[in-house]
Amino acid sequence: MTIWGGVGQLTLALLSTQATTEILKRTIQEKRPNYKEGDKKHSFPSGHAAGAFSGATYIHKRYGLEQALLPYALATFVAYSRVDARKHYIHDVAMGAGIAALWTWVFVDEKEEPKVALNYVKDGLMLSYKSKF
Repeated sequence: MTIWGGVGQLTLALLSTQATTEILKRTIQEKRPNYKEGDKKHSFPSGHAAGAFSGATYIHKRYGLEQALLPYALATFVAYSRVDARKHYIHDVAMGAGIAALWTWVFVDEKEEPKVALNYVKDGLMLSYKSKF
């Protein structure tokens, strides 16, 4: 996929993740752990976890797991903090992470390494360089 390269792919993954999350929140209408009468019933799935894991999974898919370890740790902290603050249940943050992973793996390509080639041509040598951003 080449729509704006990595920026376009990240945009599509994030928008798809957040749209799916918001549709599910409004369809399922699960009460939050700290629900009080009159509050919105938007616990499932967690939008914060979905957003955090979308970014971390983008880095994983585009640049490799080693580059994504810190972002995954930070996304996990976001998910933990949502549960700890009694804004979500564990299954809320797990589904948010799952939705993010799904859309990111659908839309994001691995970044190709630059290609440098030295070729013999009729009149000498030709050096070529190809890179995608």
